[in-house]
Amino acid sequence: MNFIFFGTSNFAVDVLRILIDSNYTPSLVVTMPDAPSGRNNIMTPPPVKVMCIQQGISFIQPISLKKIDDYGLDILTETRRDLFIVVDYGNIIPSKLLNLPKKSSLNVHVSLLPKYRGASPMQSALLSGDSKTGVTIMEVVEKMDEGKIVAQREIDLSQKKLTFSELAEISAKIGGELLVSSIPNWLEDTNKGIIQDESLATYTVKFDSNDGFIDSSIVQGISTGNVAKEAERKVRALNPSPGTWTLITARDKEIRLKILSSHLEGDTFIPDKVIPAGKKEMNWKDFQRGNLRQ
Repeated sequence: MNFIFFGTSNFAVDVLRILIDSNYTPSLVVTMPDAPSGRNNIMTPPPVKVMCIQQGISFIQPISLKKIDDYGLDILTETRRDLFIVVDYGNIIPSKLLNLPKKSSLNVHVSLLPKYRGASPMQSALLSGDSKTGVTIMEVVEKMDEGKIVAQREIDLSQKKLTFSELAEISAKIGGELLVSSIPNWLEDTNKGIIQDESLATYTVKFDSNDGFIDSSIVQGISTGNVAKEAERKVRALNPSPGTWTLITARDKEIRLKILSSHLEGDTFIPDKVIPAGKKEMNWKDFQRGNLRQ
């Protein structure tokens, strides 16, 4: 099979590795440009680019697919591919490119569509305290996440309190496996997909740092009950990015405190690992001893 893989993140790397291990190696990879990272804003290649270099796979990094240059367009159109596969690419693919392959493109979406369309399906499922979520292989169409459902598999969230990173790892594995099992039938037209029920569609938003704020009364165990449970879910859902944090007054100073992990004791929220502004990661109890106790 001659296909192009569109992907950028570590999640996309995990899916691509499963494809390659199953003898589906892309003829070309399209990934996002290098971007500044860290405190010193060092230009850093995306994880998929790093993998391509290691595996000897050809890749391009267009700044925009809507305004792709002649060189990039020539590479995409030099041979009519069987399929495009899109996994956490990070940019919209215009219809003029989606129409290039012989078959409609496939995408890995980390929810049970039509629920949780949009940018943050995993975070939204964890924040809501859902008992299940899942992975969908869907046809890529111009409207966001509205294509036909080609395959789905559920993930049980009721037995263990998964973090975002844990859920992403599980979802990538399932996404890769579902792609491998779906591709032959999709190419042979024996799986035509199922139209989504628009009446069941819900949409997610992209979270930012403000969404990660947790009131200090919850962090210090003053406010308990539902607000504590919501805060614990928030820590699992929004770390490592955009992160969760609070403002705590200690020794007559207001300290911004990142909360990396937490748990519940009954109805009380208990931080585990924290990072005070300008300092290194530490246990919550050590922070308390040094700052909150007389």
